[in-house]
Amino acid sequence: MGYEGKRVIDILLNVPNIIGYVRVSLYIWGIWQAHYDGYVIAASMYFLNCVLDAADGFAARGLDQCSKFGAIFDVILDVVQMTMWKSVLCNLYPEYSFFIMFHAGITIFGEWIHRHSCEVRSSHTHFMSDSSNPILRYYYATRLGHDFMVWSYWCFWLMLYITKYTNGPIVPGIDVGIWQLLLWLSIPCAINRFVILLAKIYTSINVMCAIDLEVKNTYNLRSKKSY
Repeated sequence: MGYEGKRVIDILLNVPNIIGYVRVSLYIWGIWQAHYDGYVIAASMYFLNCVLDAADGFAARGLDQCSKFGAIFDVILDVVQMTMWKSVLCNLYPEYSFFIMFHAGITIFGEWIHRHSCEVRSSHTHFMSDSSNPILRYYYATRLGHDFMVWSYWCFWLMLYITKYTNGPIVPGIDVGIWQLLLWLSIPCAINRFVILLAKIYTSINVMCAIDLEVKNTYNLRSKKSY
């Protein structure tokens, strides 16, 4: 194997990407269990995937193993696993299946165009802390705030699944199951995250159109100079 081949293997087998491969296997097992009402295992695999999703980012930065493949791989994993999870929820909530899959479709489009706009603007990260959009500046202002929003979003979809089977132990004083309570508490964050997704789409479209206009203007300017 040549030098270039070794470099490819090094990237494919670095720690963050190995964590990603583990996530794939765990999620396939979890989705399989979810389709056969093995909700305890399915929910556990979902939660473990969320932990590993956070872990691969820490590993990439801590071990200096950030890569373009890893960045794209991580985003694709997130979108694919959440789409699969939402397909399970469509079976559990058939009356809301249109809205669940509509959300899934918007998420796929939003994350793809956001990631692509970051690439064309030569950004090394999908964070837009320097964005002119105030919503995105707020979202990416601090790592802690961003991570809290992400975890709350994951919590919403997990609790939506679990509460179909059980509301969990009753919380003293309010006579509500713990899983039901977490679902209610995570709803505002889920709505907020959807607004942020729409802001990503709006900003990404504007970024790409601005680049198109810049390229077109540069081409027209060169054409005029050639005469």
